[in-house]
Amino acid sequence: MMKVNKINWLLMVIHLVVGFGISAVLVLVGGSSLPYEMADLMVGMAVFGVILSALSLLILGALFYAVGKKQMAGRLAAEGFRCTSRFDSYNAVVAVDANKGKIGLLMRLNPFSVQILDASGIRSAEVSDGRGITGGTSLVSFRFCLDGMKFKIPTFSSNRCYNMKSNEVIEGIEKAEKQVEYLLEAKRNSETVFGE
Repeated sequence: MMKVNKINWLLMVIHLVVGFGISAVLVLVGGSSLPYEMADLMVGMAVFGVILSALSLLILGALFYAVGKKQMAGRLAAEGFRCTSRFDSYNAVVAVDANKGKIGLLMRLNPFSVQILDASGIRSAEVSDGRGITGGTSLVSFRFCLDGMKFKIPTFSSNRCYNMKSNEVIEGIEKAEKQVEYLLEAKRNSETVFGE
């Protein structure tokens, strides 16, 4: 059983250092000429540092994730992984080699690590249509539990509620169902390979 690393904590620290580092430099360089108390400057630096860290996570994080997604196919091929299915979402890329019973994962918050896992570790895989009390949805996803970790990969998301019979929701459900089929097929083939 291999533990999946969803977050690269070193990278998160780098985003904080970038944000607070830029903020500190700006306060030290520009703050000395301003008629403010040092305590006011420190509060300003902290607030500005949090904002810059968040921007670093958004901008640099998106850039790193895009680079990781481009390199993923090569990394998987180098390991002998043949994609039966690949699904790209805003929070992860899930690649399935159904024949060998393997799953390749690239997480947005860990964009430099392509993780290849045995599908035999899948405990559950299901479609979540996200139906709310209004009878509509703003999120459709496929969910699976792999080696004790839960994953939720959106196939449709919106900032407004869609009717369950809308084309967007139906398409999202179909994509999620297909991904669940691939995951379960990989699990069956993985158990066959290990069972021999």
